[in-house]
Amino acid sequence: VLAMGCTIGQGVSGGSTLALGSFVTLASIVYCCALTMKYQYYCMFYEEDSRMAAFVTSLVELRTLPASMRKLEQL
Repeated sequence: VLAMGCTIGQGVSGGSTLALGSFVTLASIVYCCALTMKYQYYCMFYEEDSRMAAFVTSLVELRTLPASMRKLEQL
């Protein structure tokens, strides 16, 4: 992104050269896509609750935070 290229190109073409940075980039892209999908799902289902609660619950779902920090019920 800083070099004005696309992020998927960094993950795919860098992976073919076995560059360490490309594996980190590709893992970050996949993780953030999954986090965004969880977040959007909780925001859609719990419209009246706060967005921060949806974000924290999404992180719990992806096992980034401990289960004791869950703010919303599991779907």
